[in-house]
Amino acid sequence: MQGTTTYHIKSFSDLSKVPNFKNRTFILEERVQQHPVMSSLNPNSVNTIRVTTIREGTSVVIFDHWMRMSIDKKCVDNSHSGGLSIIVKDDGNLETTARQLRTGAQFDRHPLTGVRFSDIKIPFWEEAKALALHAHHCLYSMHSVGWDVAITPYGPILLEGNSKWDMIIAPQLADELPERYNKYFGAD
Repeated sequence: MQGTTTYHIKSFSDLSKVPNFKNRTFILEERVQQHPVMSSLNPNSVNTIRVTTIREGTSVVIFDHWMRMSIDKKCVDNSHSGGLSIIVKDDGNLETTARQLRTGAQFDRHPLTGVRFSDIKIPFWEEAKALALHAHHCLYSMHSVGWDVAITPYGPILLEGNSKWDMIIAPQLADELPERYNKYFGAD
């Protein structure tokens, strides 16, 4: 299911204001408050980190990780909606350049907030990776999962796990990834 519309409601009585409420499939969830460091990049979207885990025999390891954020005032962060993507280095620092994959444009600062990407270190980074690894350990039959992780003021939370996790995005962000992808998933 692909999300297309977000409604911010304060009470269940506000649901009556949602157009075609009775004829829709939807998910209700509490609004996520992100950590101030994450919000500094773009306060309009929950800027998530895709942490991909992969099963190697009986072990689960981190395969890759990148961050997504809205480029403007939209509340969605994904690349397919024109958002920015950037590699998160193993130490939790962001690479120097984010890309808008739809256009190929590159940025060293967020175009809306002016925050320099290289100045950002993801809060609770080790905890975020540990959370994704723990979640994957509970899914014995899954080879790989792309976890969408939000960082709150109190630590990381999992928003969702994806078995089809946009394998094409990370290779477009860093030159060294395709060889590693071929090892696990075969050549194109």
